[in-house]
Amino acid sequence: MLNDPALNRHNIQVADDARFVLNAGKKKFTGTISLYYYWNNEEEKALATHYGFACGVQHCTRSLENLKGTIHEKNKNMDYSKVMAFYHPFKVRFYEYYSPRGIPDGVSAALLPVTVTLDIITAPLQFLVVYAVNQ
Repeated sequence: MLNDPALNRHNIQVADDARFVLNAGKKKFTGTISLYYYWNNEEEKALATHYGFACGVQHCTRSLENLKGTIHEKNKNMDYSKVMAFYHPFKVRFYEYYSPRGIPDGVSAALLPVTVTLDIITAPLQFLVVYAVNQ
């Protein structure tokens, strides 16, 4: 889509902040971004529709979901002739994913053997307390 000269990249804007979720302790992320395309004529509108945009009276909208990537160091030998500029600034928000209890994924897996061992060791005491309460 961005390589198509018939689609004017100056007319593409991000609808809302781009949102990406980092996996805790990892350099991988997933995210979503919504785009607007402000078309100038019916030919551009038809082309945007061809690329998956839903078009209205003033602009077309497309949501890109399940985007995946990794965070890594910047390439020192970058070929800037292959870089495609995005002409409108937008905010990118990164969120770090934690398990529902607020503990990073790897920590809960590492603590599992400890918690099982403590449950086994304290089980007789727990049974005595339950027995005493029911008497």
